Amino acid sequence: MYNLIHEKHSFFSLHNEKLTYLFQYSQLISTKRAILFELLFFKTSISMVNEIISTIQQEISTYRQITTNSHRIIPYFITLFSKL
Repeated sequence: MYNLIHEKHSFFSLHNEKLTYLFQYSQLISTKRAILFELLFFKTSISMVNEIISTIQQEISTYRQITTNSHRIIPYFITLFSKL
């Protein structure tokens, strides 16, 4: 028969070790969840930053097109009005 008295661990110490292990395991799971949540937040943030950068690039491209076209149009109007 199993003798708990002569063993290194008593029933209560084994029970406490199990509770300690379960507590540490639950903390580990909570930490993993927190890390996953932070990674999801960073992924969303990076996605938003990429959208902002893309929008800025589009605005710069539009500005360049407008200024390039205006540089072409101004000499045209000057030539046109000088002929009047």
